[in-house]
Order: sequence, then C-alpha cells, then structure tokens
Amino acid sequence: MNRILSIVKKDVIQIFRNRFIAVITFLAIFVYAIIFHVMPSKVEEMYSMGFYFEKGREAVEEQISEEEGVEVVWADDENELKKLVEDEDVQVGLSFTLLEGKPKIVLYTSTQTPEEIREAGDVIAREAAYSLSGYPLNVEFDEVVIGPDLLGEQIPFRNKMRILFVVMILSVEFFALGNLISEEIRKKTADAILVTPVSIPEFMTAKVATGIFLTLSEGILAAFLLNIISFDTVLPFVVLLFLGALLVVAVSFVLGTISRSFLGLTAYGTLFMIVFMIPTFTLIFPGGYSFWIKAVPSYHLIIPLDGIINYGYVLSDYLPEMAYLGSFNIVVLLLGLYVLRRRLT
Repeated sequence: MNRILSIVKKDVIQIFRNRFIAVITFLAIFVYAIIFHVMPSKVEEMYSMGFYFEKGREAVEEQISEEEGVEVVWADDENELKKLVEDEDVQVGLSFTLLEGKPKIVLYTSTQTPEEIREAGDVIAREAAYSLSGYPLNVEFDEVVIGPDLLGEQIPFRNKMRILFVVMILSVEFFALGNLISEEIRKKTADAILVTPVSIPEFMTAKVATGIFLTLSEGILAAFLLNIISFDTVLPFVVLLFLGALLVVAVSFVLGTISRSFLGLTAYGTLFMIVFMIPTFTLIFPGGYSFWIKAVPSYHLIIPLDGIINYGYVLSDYLPEMAYLGSFNIVVLLLGLYVLRRRLT
C-alpha cells in the first residue's frame, strides 16, 4: 500500500509539472464557473402578446385573458401596436381591422422573434379569427401531462450547461492521465520503477488510483463552484462522478498506451473528447438526436446527472444507465490494463 501511495503522489506532482495540463485543468474549472454565474438564473415563462382590435375586442378579451402564461397588452391603434413589437415590449402583435367591411387580421413579429414564438402567435391569431367570424371551434380540449408537470418550474439554461461543464472538465483528464502513461513508457520511467520492488499490478493500481483521485477532486471542486452539491444530490453525484472517473481512466489507459508522442496523444484525445461530448447536446436539443447516441457511454452518465441535479430524480431511477456505464468501464479498463501490461513486459 505504501508503494502504491508513493507512486500516486509522484504521479500527481508529475502531471501538474506539465504547465499545459495544469493551466487547462484549472482554467476550465474557474472559467466555466464564471460563465455559469454570469448566465441568467431565471427562465422567462411569460409570453407577451400585443393586441389591437378595431371592433369586437370584448368578444375575445375574456377568452385571451384565460390563457396561461400569456401577458396581454392592448394597443389603442395599429401604429402603437407596431411600436410595441419594434421596441420588443411584446413578442408578437395581433391586429384586427375592418377593410371595406371585411375583417383583416395581421400578425406582427420582429426580426428577433424566435420561430416557436411566431408559431404560438399564429395559433392564437387563428383561434381569435374563428371567434370573431362567429364560428368558434366547437371542440373541447383536455390537457394531460405525461411525466412531471414543469409548468412554472422550467430549468434555466445555465443549469443545463453546468452538466456540460462537468463533462468537459472530466474530458480534460483524458490528456492528463494519458500523457502521464505515454511519457513514462517513452522515457522508460515505468521500467525504472519496475526495477524496484514495485510489481506490475501495484504500478497499474497506482495509475488507476491517480486517475480516480484527480477526476473526483476536480469534479467535486467544479460541483461546488457550479452550485451542484446539496444534501440530496451529494451522494448520487459522487457515485455518478466515480463511474465517470472510471470511464476517463479506462480510456486514458488505452490512449496513453497507443500514443507514441504528445502530438499523437492530442490527436487521439481530441477524437475521444468529441465523441465523449456529443451526448451533452441532447440536453440543449432534446429529442433532436439519433438512437445510436445511446451507445456512447457518456450518454449514460449525462442523462442521470441531468435528471438528479436538475429534476430531482433519485439514483434508483437510473439503474439501467449505471449498469451499462459500469459494464463498459470494466471492459475498456481490462482492455487498457492488458495493453499496458503488454507494453511493460
């Protein structure tokens, strides 16, 4: 045990002697924390819409006022309505006028109005048009929410991004541990260590311990800075972070063994990092991804982290994801240890 701890201590010092690794590690942690705290902490849940009705305002005013999440602003004339939209006091504006006795409905939007807001405004405009024409939709709508109802509890975008930040910090360890292993093989440091009473199993155990220690410590530091740690999330987060650390260590063993130089390590590491990061975009664009992305192991780390930290789920809800990630970790770690042992012997 003393020999393993001595190697771990030596490895940690050696990793941070590399100024590039040291800088990108701590720069990533603190820059991401600053970005997180600068981003908006609240979600704008109200949909503001301006109205001008030349006639028939009373017919739809009560109906529109019953719409949830819609802030209604009435204009005295069409020019005032246009000004409201232009100044972004409202997101869209709906005008109803009579042109030679015929009703005319115009939906005003600005160049900054998102597409989904335009579509929502279009739906409300059509509904108002039916009511004003004397042919209201004779349909009864029942809204049923499948899963947790998040009305009024939308997650700020920065809370989604902090999951991405944690995963990016983990991916930095691909280069740190991979470079350590690659450097020790190239410079024959590993051979020098194995000449001493240190055995190959002790040497490889120390590398695994170094990777897990660094990944856990950096991940927990980032979690505190990103407001992730709480009484309810600390244990699930540490468990998932440990599985993520094993994934990083497993991949780093393979990267460090096959890389012949730091340039080669950077190329391989960047490739693995891109693949590792792809599932994080499911947080930003939910539903807009292919089924194959579930085969990427980091997907089964990101989804539980998001569910537990942002939505209050419990660890037991993600047992299949944890089983997949754990199995993948074991297979790749055994492969990495086998390849490393072959290089050392």
